[in-house]
Amino acid sequence: MTPRYCKGVFFALIIVFGICAALETKYKNNDSFLKGGNLNNIFQLYVPTVYSENEKCREHSVFYLEELKKLTLWATEMFDASAKFPSGLLYGSSYDLGSYDECLKIKVLHNNEGFIGKYCLVNWKIKLETPHNLTEVDWERDDYIKYFNVSTNDKLSAYANTLSRFKRNDYNVALCLPSSCTYNDINSAINSIILREKTDPFKLEVSIKEQDCQTQDDLYNLSLGDYIFILFFLTYIFIILMVSIYYKITVNRNSNKNGVRYKIVKCLALASNTKKLLNVNQENIDGLQYISAIKVITMFLIIFAHRLMFFFSSPIENPVFVEELYKKVEASVLLNGPIVVDTFFVTSGFLATYLILQQAIKHKTVNFFWVYLHRYLRLLFMYVVILVFHNTLLSKLGSGPLWKRRVEKEMESCRASWWTNILFINNYVNTNQVCMFQTWYLACEFQYFLIAPCLVWMYRKNSRLGYISISLLIVSSISIASIVHYVNNYNPFLLIYNSILTDPTGNDQYKHIYIPSHLRASPYLVGILVAFIKHEIKTRGYKLKPKAVYAGWIGSTFMLLAVVYGSFIFYVPEIHISKVVSSLFASMHHLIWGASIGWMIIAITEGHSGIIKPLTSWKPGFFLNRINYSAYILHGTIQLYSVGTLRSPVYISVFNMLLYALGDIMASYYIGFFLTVFFESPIIQLESLLRKNKFGKEENCDAENYTKHHEEKPGSIMKINGINHI
Repeated sequence: MTPRYCKGVFFALIIVFGICAALETKYKNNDSFLKGGNLNNIFQLYVPTVYSENEKCREHSVFYLEELKKLTLWATEMFDASAKFPSGLLYGSSYDLGSYDECLKIKVLHNNEGFIGKYCLVNWKIKLETPHNLTEVDWERDDYIKYFNVSTNDKLSAYANTLSRFKRNDYNVALCLPSSCTYNDINSAINSIILREKTDPFKLEVSIKEQDCQTQDDLYNLSLGDYIFILFFLTYIFIILMVSIYYKITVNRNSNKNGVRYKIVKCLALASNTKKLLNVNQENIDGLQYISAIKVITMFLIIFAHRLMFFFSSPIENPVFVEELYKKVEASVLLNGPIVVDTFFVTSGFLATYLILQQAIKHKTVNFFWVYLHRYLRLLFMYVVILVFHNTLLSKLGSGPLWKRRVEKEMESCRASWWTNILFINNYVNTNQVCMFQTWYLACEFQYFLIAPCLVWMYRKNSRLGYISISLLIVSSISIASIVHYVNNYNPFLLIYNSILTDPTGNDQYKHIYIPSHLRASPYLVGILVAFIKHEIKTRGYKLKPKAVYAGWIGSTFMLLAVVYGSFIFYVPEIHISKVVSSLFASMHHLIWGASIGWMIIAITEGHSGIIKPLTSWKPGFFLNRINYSAYILHGTIQLYSVGTLRSPVYISVFNMLLYALGDIMASYYIGFFLTVFFESPIIQLESLLRKNKFGKEENCDAENYTKHHEEKPGSIMKINGINHI
């Protein structure tokens, strides 16, 4: 416990002693507990259920207060576990989570039956009836508010109506009460007290939902689905281990290494897959392997951005730190961070198209059915494993004050929307119940992939037709985005405010402009165009001139910075921006970002990495790129778990943000390595083995073929020598 919290408990216990001393007789009814002066009227808020209409709840609450007078240990612990009046409210610290574990461990025997501690998180809201009448001031530093008797209501109103501020009139306070009291009992009891008491100058509103209350009995109750998942998981792991042992025993024997059984065993063996996964000796195939660095760095940035998202929407001790970001131009890197996902769209579009094009040239045709099936199956298996985990076991693996609000809510969303995920339509269907928030990207990417083989076919038939088609699609994409933003008066991009981060699925702009694929297709289409250009460079033997390289790097870097920092003006309320400018920015910033990354892809693959060559040639990057897909699917689960298990508000600082993000990155890639070796790699290689006749040659599970098929998603699908679409 912190010293401040201990002091709060100490003074609260003094209040209890004072009440006990003031009581001269035993009370014969519940109302008598509330007699004895203003001190008791305050104290009743800690055990409001003495007014409950639920007889059992009322009886246990009265017993609780009687035992508290005697300083019985369990009653004192129950009181101790409840939050006291929180400090730092006007500073934005809106959570007092009490002592969750202390509350849940309480067990009481009473009248031959018992009850246990119930932890509830109660939301208190000050209803603001009159808006503030002050011009915009710096509420933290402006002397005006310090010396001229400004009302607290003015500050509360100003913060409640400013998007870049955390609300100061909304508090979440923990209560520990007998388990016989339902959330409805607590809600009605508190509201009845508020109705009887005068709360001027403020009007209080209290709400509590079923998901806000927890007992020890709610934890770790496994369902049939949980047992089935555990059985499947352990059985699968056991099979892989047994096959790996068998492979290790037979690998040095003179067995028929061309036989089907040996090939299947090798595809599943851990030793074989681990060796191949760690192989960083890349053959130079048109320079594609050097894109690995772009994708790995992009993944790091996405994990970091999602950690900030969870941070900013969680109980935090110093929200002023976040609020100050909206005043700093340099913070645009964070405030427009979501743009970085367009890098994945460009690289994915480029690699998918380029690799399909090479196969089409080699085999003189494009087998549409197999290409689509190949892509779907490669994405699906790992995805389904994590998806089932979210539907079943995840909610049983932890606990915390926010566990039901965050983790169990995720489980409910997954049970309602899992089918949209496996059909890759979760960015359009059931967007109010998003399962695995980050997987909207996979839906978009899969939908974009559907057009890539068609454009390759057109390009192969007539290169001019291919260029015209892709150009028309790009123009259509930016036109549709501009029109939709203009007509609906949407913001040009998803503005990262606390209200959005807390519940993105409840935000119209998240659902209608951020995740729909038709409004952000231009980066992927640019990637397809870059693949065509790359092919032209290869076939015609064109060499980039030094001046063109310098101009390209300078121009692309400038445009990337312009997109990031130019977005800051949309966070400044004093700057009025017309709908036309806003709608143009909405469509063009995706295109500009995509074109800049597209140039970098051309330059890097043609050997013009310049000062970043050590980074693009960094061999561990080749290995990490093979785990990108697993890390992408996993990292959201890790971050969700960490928020669900919080016991106290987080203090945000640059150091803490980096520390948590680095932990997320390491955990995502470590666990991702395990899942890749056990789940993704065996399935990838078995699929390659089964389709050998489709390619007119025998595919086996050797290292060269493995890297040929292991890198296109954040992980991807169509792979050559460790080249990954994502």
